[in-house]
Amino acid sequence: MRSDRAAAVAEAKVVLSNGDADRDAGGGPTPEPESGAPTAPAAGEPESTEVDPAVSADEEALAERDAETEPIERALAKALKRALADEQNEVLDSLRRLRTAPSLDELLPSADAHRRRFVTAARSGLEQAGMLGLGGGSGSGSAPPIDDVAESLAEDITVALRSRVATSVEEAEGDEAVLAQGVSASYREWKMTRVEPMARHAVVAAHARGRFAVVEGPLRWVVDDEQGACPDCDDNALAGPIDKGQVFPTGQPHPPAHPGCRCLVRSSNQ
Repeated sequence: MRSDRAAAVAEAKVVLSNGDADRDAGGGPTPEPESGAPTAPAAGEPESTEVDPAVSADEEALAERDAETEPIERALAKALKRALADEQNEVLDSLRRLRTAPSLDELLPSADAHRRRFVTAARSGLEQAGMLGLGGGSGSGSAPPIDDVAESLAEDITVALRSRVATSVEEAEGDEAVLAQGVSASYREWKMTRVEPMARHAVVAAHARGRFAVVEGPLRWVVDDEQGACPDCDDNALAGPIDKGQVFPTGQPHPPAHPGCRCLVRSSNQ
């Protein structure tokens, strides 16, 4: 889907470039047709394609953002999967060593320590995304704060994972084999289906922090609808430019407006 966007941006550039070339070519203006006379393209000449330069520029900005964030999204997802795999092995090792039916506290670290593990796994990639976001504006700035993005990501992972493991402990009723299967299924779900979208969202959120730090106001909301339409984000775009620091209709000064949101802000001058 993102490759489709890149192709569309490239096509728009060609159309705009051809339009400029057509205007520059020739010795003078083309005579206007007589009033009321129908116009049609010359024989064998394709109909012209109108491209809104502002829309093309927005699509290009989204494509450039995607090109910056995609490698980090993949790397972060890989780091989180590695942390999950290591933790799964630790839990299963603990299960084998224990001679009695284990409790959740015997299998997993404390909630704070558990969360810190994933904050550590995520911080480097999110800091990199934030720094790349700084290049999306016309000013300069220091590295944007991303600690709360990392904390939120780690909280989402560990709260849900601890709940799944606790359910597995309860349902196993002391049966080690059943518990081992439940634990493995819990971690497999996270590694296979849940981590990647969460990593993508966190990276885009960190990148948006960097962009917001340097872009000059007034700001306008640019919708990225490749993942599907979002009426709330459309409302933000329709609200028009707002002063930097004010909030859009969804209540945020900048994207993301919701999990999975990949919108961005641009200066109203862009």
